[in-house]
Amino acid sequence: MTEPLDNPLDLPLENGWRQCKVWIAQRVGMEEATSWLEDLRLTDLRSHRVILSGVPNSFFKMRITTRFHPLILEGLRMAFPEIAFAPELSLELRVGGESVAPEASTARASHAPPHPGNPTNGEDGSPPHGEYKAAKWDFTRFFSAPGNESALRFSQEVAAQPGMRFNPLLIVGATGLGKTHLLQAIGLEWSRRPQPIQALYRTGEEFKNDVLDAITRRRMPALREVYRSADALLLDGLEYLMISPKSQEELLHTFDAYQRAGNQLVFTAAGFPGEMPRMLPALRSRLEMGLIAEVAPVDEETRRKIVSARARTEGIFLPEEVALLLASRITGNLRQLDGAVIRLAAHASLYGLPITLDFAETYAQPYFDAHNENGGAALPPDLILERVADRFGLTVRALKERGRGAAVVNARRVAIHLLKTRGLCSYPHIGALLGNRAHSTIVEGHQYFLAEMERNPRLKGKLARIAEEFPT
Repeated sequence: MTEPLDNPLDLPLENGWRQCKVWIAQRVGMEEATSWLEDLRLTDLRSHRVILSGVPNSFFKMRITTRFHPLILEGLRMAFPEIAFAPELSLELRVGGESVAPEASTARASHAPPHPGNPTNGEDGSPPHGEYKAAKWDFTRFFSAPGNESALRFSQEVAAQPGMRFNPLLIVGATGLGKTHLLQAIGLEWSRRPQPIQALYRTGEEFKNDVLDAITRRRMPALREVYRSADALLLDGLEYLMISPKSQEELLHTFDAYQRAGNQLVFTAAGFPGEMPRMLPALRSRLEMGLIAEVAPVDEETRRKIVSARARTEGIFLPEEVALLLASRITGNLRQLDGAVIRLAAHASLYGLPITLDFAETYAQPYFDAHNENGGAALPPDLILERVADRFGLTVRALKERGRGAAVVNARRVAIHLLKTRGLCSYPHIGALLGNRAHSTIVEGHQYFLAEMERNPRLKGKLARIAEEFPT
């Protein structure tokens, strides 16, 4: 762990903050990052505190706190190596002349492994882990439906009796269906106990980065002490470990250490272990010996309830017809529902207008399933991959492997486009479908394809012929 610094760091703050914003944009999208972070300035950076100024108003402050707090701290740790392993790092947002410490400002930063020890609750009884405190995703805010009610009940039982019946618990499902919500709800429940359970929450990408960084710095013993000193491990997104055998091996040993101690393990993943060809067989067998709970898309009525609840959280009035519009036009990713409500709230605040049906049609349109060029329901990803492979004279396996031949690359880019526009898949999900490729690789491939399609009428024609083979 780096030594605390008493004086401000002598670093190029503007350049580092710019790198941080680019890093955040790669994860949440350029439009969202620009909308909320563009006017912010990094005015002070110390080993224990970060100050961002230029927040336009209290609405922006609340949104930045709830949506970007962990990402900002993680991005800053990557941009400024001097604070990479600072044990505590608070975030202060300044609205005009006001100095505001966000609700989660005293939380542990999400990139560096928390220092081992016995965490204590805050003065208000809040949990020690920033992810729980900032998000407040408890079980009461999870909307149960036929496709996810079993995952909810199993998660509640693990929260009530950790290390007992369901250990490990693996929650699987597509992006944006509530896996992270359940994971954080378990951790939040543990933190509310009279004697809180020390749970370590990490994303799969963070775990992978921690392991690779510790190997490079020759600090594996310290990393193992951190990861194995907790009472429970909550790991969000196993698919991000598939590109790193070293990370999988470390998770395997950590898994065994937790099992020997009778401590709880909870994971989330985009698919079942058998659907991840790069998973180590030993790790796969250990995951399959536990309970696997699946979350599936919810019905329209549940989506309407989610929209209305999110609007109440944002403190905005959302007419019933607008809630129904969003619920009927955004059917796959629940995070898109969340994003649509936030977008409507932001534009209504900006222009001082009520959220009417016409207003929602205009400003929530980027989230609608209707931006699928056929306007139909999402197609199964397997069907898309099969049709593309057949049209190019390839196998689905060839699309997923690392082949770099021109025919394979072109076919893969067509598949990316169709998975995005006809399958309504997110870029991370597409990356997982195509051999666990990085999010940035998928985005770049799709952008190249869109540009090439404008220049090459033959390519556009071929795409149209493939699309004709799909059901409408």
